[in-house]
Amino acid sequence: MEEIKLEKKAVIKVFVLAIVILTFSILGVTYAYFGWQIEGNEEASSLTLLSRDLQLEYNDVQISMGSNEYPGWSDTKTIVVRNTGSETALYNFIWRELYNTIQKGDLVIRATCSSNKGGCANLPEKKVRYTTDVVQNSYIHGPFSIASGETQTYTLTIEYKETGSDQRYNNGASFHGTINIGEGAETHPLYSVMQTLAQAGDYASTYSGTSNDSYGRTGNKTIYYIKPRSSSYESELLNKINVKFAGMCWQILRTTDTGGVKLIYNGEYVEGTGCYPQTDTEHTHKGIIGTNAGSTGFGGMFKYSDTFTYNISTGEFTLVNPIEGNYYSDKSLLRKYSCRSSASTCTTLYYLNYENKSASNIAYCTAYTIGDTQNAQIGTSPFYANYYSPAYVGYMFGDTAYEYVANTAPSGIMGNKVHWNGSNYELQESDGTTSSNSTYDTNHHYMCNNGLSTCADGKVRYYYYGNYYTELTGGDDIEAAISKMLTNVENKHDSTMKAYLENWYYNNLRDYEDYIDQDAVYCNDRSITSLGGWSNTGPITADSNSNIKFNNYIIKTTLGCTNNTDKFSTSNTSAQLKYPIGLATAPEMKLINNDNVRKTGQYIWLVSPDYFSTNTVNEHYVFSSGGLGSINVNYAAGSRPVITLAPTNVPVTGNGSLSNPYVIN
Repeated sequence: MEEIKLEKKAVIKVFVLAIVILTFSILGVTYAYFGWQIEGNEEASSLTLLSRDLQLEYNDVQISMGSNEYPGWSDTKTIVVRNTGSETALYNFIWRELYNTIQKGDLVIRATCSSNKGGCANLPEKKVRYTTDVVQNSYIHGPFSIASGETQTYTLTIEYKETGSDQRYNNGASFHGTINIGEGAETHPLYSVMQTLAQAGDYASTYSGTSNDSYGRTGNKTIYYIKPRSSSYESELLNKINVKFAGMCWQILRTTDTGGVKLIYNGEYVEGTGCYPQTDTEHTHKGIIGTNAGSTGFGGMFKYSDTFTYNISTGEFTLVNPIEGNYYSDKSLLRKYSCRSSASTCTTLYYLNYENKSASNIAYCTAYTIGDTQNAQIGTSPFYANYYSPAYVGYMFGDTAYEYVANTAPSGIMGNKVHWNGSNYELQESDGTTSSNSTYDTNHHYMCNNGLSTCADGKVRYYYYGNYYTELTGGDDIEAAISKMLTNVENKHDSTMKAYLENWYYNNLRDYEDYIDQDAVYCNDRSITSLGGWSNTGPITADSNSNIKFNNYIIKTTLGCTNNTDKFSTSNTSAQLKYPIGLATAPEMKLINNDNVRKTGQYIWLVSPDYFSTNTVNEHYVFSSGGLGSINVNYAAGSRPVITLAPTNVPVTGNGSLSNPYVIN
């Protein structure tokens, strides 16, 4: 394969192996875990699934796409699935064989479906997983349902995406694969474990509220969550929900409405011992330790990257595919990692959170090192380094983030609302007349910096909590500001925590993606229960009545998100994750209803907003004692990642105890 290097775009050589016809016959609907056994010739092959009478016939067609393909290349194939059996069946799309060195999810597949019996589910756009070697029987998506006598026809598109930015990191990359179908499963094997515990009632319960656990599928499975019947069942519960996955210890948190299982990180697995209790303080392991570095200078040509690897033995970080740049003149380097030098390897790594607008070479940073961390967490990090705006409760946020400016008593004309004349604000009363009111009250929150009824600097003050104010610009009134920051967010920028977790996933879980639900939703519920003083007719008192209070301020037990922009998933382009990983929510922790089951001895971040008050925005977390509370987002608390196991048939061994956890083989 010839390697071609371009100035701005990577050129790759693409081969596509596509299945054009699949015939599916089944006599039953209950599957056991199976291994592939290929029989027959190149034109007609069959799969034998243990003793099941299931035959899969297919014809492979190999297509060469030429010597070079550019970003923007795509190809379309047709896949037909027929159920000639007498029962409804489930199946998954899988890569029977896959080799792909195209990075950063730039290669994607998707498919639209038509059926001879009405509608059928599309295959949503999925990133083709990165591999370093040929992998077999790799899960893509499912399960899909097909009725007896039904024929489903998929128009499948595979695309090498044009990102609009430098894609030279894919120079010389290659791809080949064979798409097939495999048996589907309604639930993960650990789902049945939780169902049994909930039916007994001593260690788990059944959830009856709302949820939306998947962005690609509608779930109708019952949700079961861990909860001891009483304090006498606490220790026994914690010895029944342990899982070894990807060589690490996890605990079952709950099941999902799509039949998957949510796991929460619980430390390293030790051969001969198993998992340590979550409250263990005697044993530590190496983790990524983040602290606020404050204002940090970046005054030269340094290397930057979105991604890093780390070596716990040497304590070193290494930037992945770094680029060189000068932050002084290029603010696109914000929210990237750097060694603060021309080197790509270092022992202290800096994440550039946001700029210091009074000094062009200064960024407010989080500094990361490799060090000892407590058992049940991967390390520590701020949720975000800046707490001055309500926008910073977001797992991601947009360009609009109105911050606290000052605590100064108003003095001048006050308006009930504002009119933007194209260059400046004009203060008005509710009927649209020019304001001459000089009283700051619940109906008058706006003031120009010059104290007059027409502003002169393109800004207008908005008072929201006693004498605390922010400055609006560009014609935004307070309703537009709230919409852009919280209720209709254009998610562009990662929080410190999102970048931190996704880099941990990159280093630890990429080889296990077949088992992880790529469509899982991690809910960062920014819906609001009270605007407080952030409303035209809101209170002006310097107390909690003026706070913005979010849906989880009272920690409601709904597990769903109202706004699409809060449903973080790799499948949601409006709230896009790089990798399917997140944090637990306050409602999930509330359901447990037991401090001793929640506690780790450390402060642990959740992904649920609490409130904004004066000049500080708070996110929920779990106290070291297991209670629930909140703290400002720049606090360096512990991180316990949450992942979702997909509803696939995999063998599971063990009994869930600390010494013999369930093992996903």
